[in-house]
Amino acid sequence: MIDTDKYEGQAEGEWIIQVLDDGLTWNIQTKSGEQLADMVIGKHHGNAKLMRDAPLLLEEVKRLREGIKQLTAKVESMSTGYRKLIVKALKELIE
Repeated sequence: MIDTDKYEGQAEGEWIIQVLDDGLTWNIQTKSGEQLADMVIGKHHGNAKLMRDAPLLLEEVKRLREGIKQLTAKVESMSTGYRKLIVKALKELIE
């Protein structure tokens, strides 16, 4: 499991990529213009795109974990015979 608390303080919001004139150097910055990184990408465009999307991915992980916690609480109140099995499976997803 990823410890999302270790990312506290990161530049939040959407990040953008600015490709410099040489076509190989990419600048990653916040929408407000705060520069986060300059890097020579070469053929590894996916790495820069992954970095750009890091804040969005982190927020999605947090959203999904919260949804699983809420669903777990609802399932725990069910009286079905599969309740314990479902709760265990949901908890394993977030632990």
